Amino acid sequence: MAKPVLVTGAAGRVGSVGRTVTGLLLKQGKAVRAMVRNEDERAQALHDMGAEVVVGDLLDLDSMHRAIAGCETMYFGMSVHSGRTVAGRTARARLTGSRG
Repeated sequence: MAKPVLVTGAAGRVGSVGRTVTGLLLKQGKAVRAMVRNEDERAQALHDMGAEVVVGDLLDLDSMHRAIAGCETMYFGMSVHSGRTVAGRTARARLTGSRG
């Protein structure tokens, strides 16, 4: 089975970029792991589209490790916030095996 592409912000509250990327990847036949902050109707819609839905928080290292596990590629979208730049470095380090 193909390794999934992780899409953060997949529920698409900020400009719906994550939801759009998720839909485009699924249309291309890619396996998609859609990361959302809450299990709600938007998460259910992603599941109904064919995405694997995981609940996570960009600021919670453990949830990011669970979301990233088994992925080779990640579309990392987030709103600008000073604490989240740390999350971005952590996610990149986890994917590349570097220390950030």
